[in-house]
Amino acid sequence: MGMGTSSNWAQAGAAALVIAATGAAQAAPTVVATWNNAALDEVRRGKLGPPIVARALAVAHTCMYEAWVPYDARAIGTTATAPRRPVAERVDANKAKAVSHAAYNCLVNLFPAGATRLQAVMTGLGYNPADTSTALNTPQGIGNAAAAAVIAARRNDGANQYGDLAAGAYADYTGYVPANPPLPFCLPSTPGTCVNNTIDPLSWQPLINDKAVTQVYIGPHWERVTPFALSAASQFDNRPEVIAGPNYR
Repeated sequence: MGMGTSSNWAQAGAAALVIAATGAAQAAPTVVATWNNAALDEVRRGKLGPPIVARALAVAHTCMYEAWVPYDARAIGTTATAPRRPVAERVDANKAKAVSHAAYNCLVNLFPAGATRLQAVMTGLGYNPADTSTALNTPQGIGNAAAAAVIAARRNDGANQYGDLAAGAYADYTGYVPANPPLPFCLPSTPGTCVNNTIDPLSWQPLINDKAVTQVYIGPHWERVTPFALSAASQFDNRPEVIAGPNYR
């Protein structure tokens, strides 16, 4: 009886997975998902570090959100680019076109090396990447204007995207130097091969891998980047607990 019950549950579970997979295969991706996948494709092709990728995706989705706001009854944007559109214009086709123009312009700005691929995404969706109108009574104009506004708002956000603060996109401009020297590669199983040269255990230490390649820091200036949803990077930071105090444990 137990075996039969387990078998029935297994068959039911397998059937559910098949149904779910079939439904997922048939469901067309939303325009936002399409552009998110395009952004992730550019991320995979590049060499940006995690904090830089996080900023890029946040900028991209902010652009898309700003393009969608005028077509919603209550949504509030962050750039106040376009007035709310009449109810008759709040249709999926207009939203998709506005979002696509915003996403395209934003991603070309973030990933200029992928311009040709991003153009292909636009044309594949049936839109004209060469349409640079900023008329706020058209979906393409709203999308283009939304992207321009968000890009301008993040122009001097401290990320150094354009290499204005130090040579090279996203390059550090704080003069950061690791507090610890590189930690040599070693085999713990081989006595005498591991050396502890750590100076400050609370600071990052670059590692040397088995190919004699030393890690390089990423984004030490990132604490100076303007947050997206906070008034300051330290807004919710608490003071350190007193050692041996009731909350320290």
